[in-house]
This record gives sequence, C-alpha cells and structure tokens, in this order.
Amino acid sequence: GDDDEDEDDDQKGKLKDKKKKGDWKTVGARGEVLEPLQKWLTAVDLNGKPVRNYPPNSFQMSPDYLTNVADVWQMNKEQRKVLFDYWKTEIIEAHKSEFARNCTKYEEIRQSREAITTVEQLCILRKSIGVTTSGAASYSSLLKGLHPAIILCEEAGEVFESHIIACLTQGTQHLIMIGDHKQLRPKCSEFALEIESRNGYDLDVSLFERLVKLREKEFGIERAI
Repeated sequence: GDDDEDEDDDQKGKLKDKKKKGDWKTVGARGEVLEPLQKWLTAVDLNGKPVRNYPPNSFQMSPDYLTNVADVWQMNKEQRKVLFDYWKTEIIEAHKSEFARNCTKYEEIRQSREAITTVEQLCILRKSIGVTTSGAASYSSLLKGLHPAIILCEEAGEVFESHIIACLTQGTQHLIMIGDHKQLRPKCSEFALEIESRNGYDLDVSLFERLVKLREKEFGIERAI
C-alpha cells in the first residue's frame, strides 16, 4: 500500500551519503570508495564499523518485517541482502509494464519507418532492377510492391528451386531461366540433402534442371534443347 511505499522510501533515504569533511571513507578490496548502498551491503554501520552479526529468526528475515525496520544500518548482512533483493524485485516489477509498452511502441515505429522506406525505394527504382536471390528474399516486401511482370534468372542451373520461388510475386507473368543443367548444381551444406545421397530430398536439383529433364522425357533431348 501507500504506507509501505512511504516506509520503503524512508528506508532508502537513510542510505544517502551523509559524510562530513574529514570523515573516514569505506573502501573496497581494490581501494575504491564505496557508495552508500555498496557500503550498506558490506554490513557496516554509518561509521564504517561492522554490525553485530546476531542470528535472526525466520520472521526477522521476512520482507514484511524488514520493510518496517526503522534503522536499516542496524541490520546484519543476511537481512540487508533479503531487503535489497526485495527492493530490486519491486523496482523490476514496477518497470515491466512500462518496458512492454515501449517495446510495442518501438515495433509500431519500426514498421512505419520500414513502410516509408519501401515507398521511397519504389519511387527510385526503374523498370529493370537486378538483385541476387538472397537479396530478393531479404526485400520480398519491396518486390511485392514493384509487381514485376517478368523475372529473368541467369545461371539458373546453380540456383535452388526455393530461391526461385522466393523471387516470384502475384504480379509475375513470365519466368525466364537461362543456364546449363549439365554444369554445377546448387551447393547444399549437407550431403544427405543432395541427390547423390539417394535420400530422396534432392535439394541440389534446380528448378531449371528439373524442367529440362521433364521436357527431355516428353519430347526427347533435341526438342528439349
């Protein structure tokens, strides 16, 4: 409740640095001057002296008890850790919803910016554009906006069938593939996916090769060529 928040704020306020000129400073293992919170976590009092490390009972270790302790500097090390973890959890929970809202807002702005960029690129591009198949897949939304009627693929015998399909859009009317199905095939990273493995996947058989061989079966080699 509000009373608990006021008590928490009052406790945290007591961790503010109240050093006077000429006071001793608490330092860490490397000689660095410790901030008030760091100093508090090392289980010392305001004067830098270790606090009495009495064994608290289970109730004295609960956040309900610790958040009502008037003088946080009298807590032992274990109690301070429990209270610190409680404060940390409270802060994280308080910022979760704000973080989620910011993520949603960021995604909306990102999508709007991407749409604006796509429109600008569409205005710049001319009737003919050249891209790699990887680039076509990366800018699929841009290609869809262009609605290319004709797609021409060079060295089609070395291109995966899936890459060819990724280049097609609803506006595609003609697909022209140029290549040699007797030359190198697309390179698979796994031999088990290649036609030579005889596993049936045949991913290294391009669409170009498959269509040529289909025509060879139907019309003979001379007609297919």
